[in-house]
Amino acid sequence: MQRREIATELKRLRETVGLSLEEAARRAGLSIGGLSMLENGERTDPSYSTLAQLVYGGLVLNGTISLPK
Repeated sequence: MQRREIATELKRLRETVGLSLEEAARRAGLSIGGLSMLENGERTDPSYSTLAQLVYGGLVLNGTISLPK
């Protein structure tokens, strides 16, 4: 998956589960700006821990981006 596709997929997944940007950021322990930058492709090199925060925050669970639990 390309970086731009990851950004698009993150936003799609968040919207699919019905979370606002603010709520998704809060659940994942990320700043609103940081999550927005990821979704818009402005930040293209998230760390493993950032991706793990998104998973454990419930944003990517059962989505198409899969990481080990």
